[in-house]
Amino acid sequence: LYMQAAAFGAVMVADLEGLNPRQVTPDDRSVFSPSFSPGGSQIIFLVNDPDPIKPSTYFYIVDRDGHNRRQLTTTGESIENYAWSPDGRKIAYTVHASAEIDSAHQIFVIDVADPSQKTFVGNGRVIQWLKDGSALNVLSNATTWRVPVQGGPRERILRDSTFVIQSPDGLMLAIVDGRIGKSSISVKGQDNSERILFEGV
Repeated sequence: LYMQAAAFGAVMVADLEGLNPRQVTPDDRSVFSPSFSPGGSQIIFLVNDPDPIKPSTYFYIVDRDGHNRRQLTTTGESIENYAWSPDGRKIAYTVHASAEIDSAHQIFVIDVADPSQKTFVGNGRVIQWLKDGSALNVLSNATTWRVPVQGGPRERILRDSTFVIQSPDGLMLAIVDGRIGKSSISVKGQDNSERILFEGV
């Protein structure tokens, strides 16, 4: 899966050797941020509003062979990033909503089968959908939080001023520590032992 530069840009699917490329996005729209669904059967991507003055983007989805392309969202939003749920049924995404620091970035979840059902999850930037599917990994105020999708209090994943990413199998955490004088990249296992990989980054 890769982007090919053109007048408007295009998302292409090809073999790992770059052979047999086929275009899966429209020719007349500016597209970006393609991503395979967890099962690999579908591709979601963002499309800019045809009016270049409007900073709005929309979600589109298409089968990996380029068929059954459809628009998921109809309300233009300033979408910054997104994450698939582990089962491939939902999308969590970040919207740049306002200039206010506390509410500048808002997170919503939509159902791929019925995208009209949009749920507000909270403020911050979505990093990833955690492996158990019940919560999102969210960055807010330079700290990473576990935010339940169905509502409830958010929980700090580690400590203040750290950026944390869960491994695909859910067994380890990669940690970027941004604290002054303690900046580092480390990994943490299930036994809670933390191993520093790089310091002073």
